[in-house]
Amino acid sequence: FAIATCFCDLGRYEQMRNALGSVVSADPGDVESLCALAHLEAKVSKDGIGKSLEYLDEAVKANQQHPVVLCQLANHAFYCGLEQSPGGHSNENNGDSSPWELATDLLQKALAATKSSKVAAEVHYQLGRLEHAQGRYPSAYAHYQKCCEVLPDHFACAYCLAQSRIQQHKFSEAITGLEAMRRCQGDLPEVLKLLTFAYLMCGDRAADAVKCADHLVAKEKDDMEAWAMRAEAHDQLCAQQPSAPKMGVEVYEHMAALLENGDGDKRASASPQMWNNLGTLRGLQGDPHGAKEAYSKGLELAERLLVGDGGGPSSLEEVKDLHIARLTMRFNRAWLAENEGDEPNYMQATQDYMAINEEHNWYADSLLQLGAQWQRMGEADIAVQRYQEAMKQSPVLATLMQAELHRNQGEYTKALQSAELAVSCAGEKQFHYAHVYLGNLYFEVACTASTRHGDREAYLHKALRNFTKALEHKKDSHYAANGIGMVFAHRGKLDFARRTFQSVMQHHAMGGDPSVFVNLGHTYLQSGGDNARKAIALYERAKRLRPHDLKVRLYLAKAHFRLKEFDRCIGVLGDATQIWPDDLLLRYNLAISLEKFGAHLVSEEKRTQRVVGVDNGMQQMNHAVQLLNSAARLFDYVYNQWMGMTDEERKQMMEASGSSDDINDEMLSASAHQRYCSDIQNKAQEELVLLQAKRADIERRMQENAGFEEEEQKQMQAQQQLATSRQEQLVEDIDRAKDLEEKAKQIDLGKNLEARTFKTAAKPRELKDKKGAKAKLQANGELEASQVVGELGPDDGADDVMADERRDKKHKKDKKSRKDADAKKDKKRHKKSKKRGRDDDNNEDDDKSLEDGMDDVASPAQSDQGQDRNGQATQEQDVAAEPGMEESRQEKKHDKKHKKDKKAKKHKKSRKHGGADSENEVASADDGDPSDPPEQGDADNKAMEEELFGPDGDE
Repeated sequence: FAIATCFCDLGRYEQMRNALGSVVSADPGDVESLCALAHLEAKVSKDGIGKSLEYLDEAVKANQQHPVVLCQLANHAFYCGLEQSPGGHSNENNGDSSPWELATDLLQKALAATKSSKVAAEVHYQLGRLEHAQGRYPSAYAHYQKCCEVLPDHFACAYCLAQSRIQQHKFSEAITGLEAMRRCQGDLPEVLKLLTFAYLMCGDRAADAVKCADHLVAKEKDDMEAWAMRAEAHDQLCAQQPSAPKMGVEVYEHMAALLENGDGDKRASASPQMWNNLGTLRGLQGDPHGAKEAYSKGLELAERLLVGDGGGPSSLEEVKDLHIARLTMRFNRAWLAENEGDEPNYMQATQDYMAINEEHNWYADSLLQLGAQWQRMGEADIAVQRYQEAMKQSPVLATLMQAELHRNQGEYTKALQSAELAVSCAGEKQFHYAHVYLGNLYFEVACTASTRHGDREAYLHKALRNFTKALEHKKDSHYAANGIGMVFAHRGKLDFARRTFQSVMQHHAMGGDPSVFVNLGHTYLQSGGDNARKAIALYERAKRLRPHDLKVRLYLAKAHFRLKEFDRCIGVLGDATQIWPDDLLLRYNLAISLEKFGAHLVSEEKRTQRVVGVDNGMQQMNHAVQLLNSAARLFDYVYNQWMGMTDEERKQMMEASGSSDDINDEMLSASAHQRYCSDIQNKAQEELVLLQAKRADIERRMQENAGFEEEEQKQMQAQQQLATSRQEQLVEDIDRAKDLEEKAKQIDLGKNLEARTFKTAAKPRELKDKKGAKAKLQANGELEASQVVGELGPDDGADDVMADERRDKKHKKDKKSRKDADAKKDKKRHKKSKKRGRDDDNNEDDDKSLEDGMDDVASPAQSDQGQDRNGQATQEQDVAAEPGMEESRQEKKHDKKHKKDKKAKKHKKSRKHGGADSENEVASADDGDPSDPPEQGDADNKAMEEELFGPDGDE
């Protein structure tokens, strides 16, 4: 038997049967083994019975009073009672006890006879199950607890204990027990279903319910009940967290696909409530045809179940639920027809409401909707009658709808009376909503233009009091907090109102409500300055949440108008006219914006007084003319439409706008606005003419300036070319100067000739006469010049070198002083030349020796530079010196008589200082007269340098 127990724990039921069979074969009277076999057969057999009754009969025969046998008999009686009528009672009134009563007696006997704690725990489990089936949950809970205290691992008892806890609304205890079972037994479908249900019933654990339901549908993909629980979990999560992903529609669509593609068992598991939920979600998602289809299938299923098809309801509660589901789906289908997109079917909706009212005159929702239909058609009296009929079943909602009717008609006194009545009748659930509505109504009356200024503060005080009461009743009331912020904003306390609205925005339920964004935008707009930008952003958010609300678009246009962003204001109003083309007030606002924009452009242009940017000014004026023309046409249209309306139509329009007197005055002033636009348009034309004249004058000046600029460019180019050429010439001069410096370093200046040793060389080409050679020697320093030319060579360009030297010396500062010095040098050189001429004439005896000296003087140059080159340079120098020689002869003739007495004296001196050989004589002739003072010798040297290289300054 112990081995059979181990096999049972391992789930190896065939080996368990074999082990128990061996025990019975050894001892046919073993009651416990026979009862275990009976329990095993009932568990593993396909029909749930098998040979269990045979084994149980043998156990009864063996020992009828054994506690285990009594427990098995009671278990059999329990299942027999489930197959009979509800409550386990017998259908035949023959005086026999019911199976559940028999089971209770057997269990009491077993509990009294047993000494085993495990058997006693089993008895308590079965007693609790009997109490549970009969709806006595506290008693069942007590028996289950006793069983679990002894056998905490009894899975069936722990599961039933969790069920009894849920029935008694002890959800936290049930969740704790079910989570423990889940950790021990794993994700069993039964445990997951009950745990998901417990999470949903808690109300604040929707996220846990979603997770558990996801695990459940992963285990049971075709279980309709599991998918329904998952849909409900996602709906609850979206209600608590608006930002959570909305999965309800997908879940219900999956369920619908399972029902359409599944077998009869799946269709039988569907419920009308499921089809109603699917239809509601489809309607909210903008799928009216799908919603109608779901409602039709749900109604068909409810009708079929009510007539008993498919088994029918098993209890009166199920019958009641089916009727409620049927009525709800009929009402939802009528409501869907009333709100079906752009083409609502009011006739079909009214017929459905009336049909519901005839069958269920107690159903207040149909009466209220009928009153709304009569109100829509303008039959206020009939609508009030329907609301009064609905007050019997729903007094709060009926009086509030009646107050709404009076508010739309502008009868604020009657509206306030009805709202006050609704507040007085409100219960616990309606208290918050009624006070919020009454507070909003008082606030609207305070803001109405027809209300006297002295009464506005009293109405604001009443509105604040109702909002405060609603907030005290429901601490998390974002609507009440929003109303409090509106009151303070209207009183001018913008900072407090702004903080209030910002706190309301943080509420999770206000994520899709544009009213809080509009109110907060109003506070920023009233503050002015940069806060108006924030108002625009808030109005944009409200527009995205409610794109078909004209008031939100008007608020946005007003904010742009305040900021002088007229182009954006016109864009917003222009888009609105495409949606509401018949709204006369909207077109009037558009005309005002166009007029203001055109006048703004003209005034700005007059203030600017343009000097540049004339083209832009012309464009602005053309735009202003177009804007003012459009504004004038719109004003004309608005004025004609207003004058063509009846008094009733005007009254309705003024009531809809909320400011009757202002609207009437504004519409009548449309003709004056039209004349003003024409006047401003004329000024824009005048400004445009002035700008065109400026433009023509600018073009003329530009053409004149173009010729001057072209001439200036030519002059600049010429100057640049001249500067470039001068720069190039300067560079060339610098290069020549550098070359001259290099060549000057190599020139022999003719100093210290007495130290030279002349070598005999070949004679140059003979001169025509000796006198020419002698005259050449007597010229002013021309001997040294011939030597320089011979050393440089004829091809070196001595003339160019001297010219370059002169140009280089032009840039020195002391020009005047140098010119004076040059004049003195010339004078001294001229005197010395005369003296030498006289000396040569008087000293005729020495002519021959001087001619021999000329030969000696020429020979060193020839030996240094070459015979041909030096000879050519000497000839050129002699030719250049002939005019000087001729002048010298003439002077000699005139001075010959005056110098005869000095001839002998000078000759003696020259021989005394000169030496005997011809070389010394040539040197003394070159150096000048030795009797001259030193200053005169230096002056002669300088004179020869100037003769070779030119003067230091400009001549």
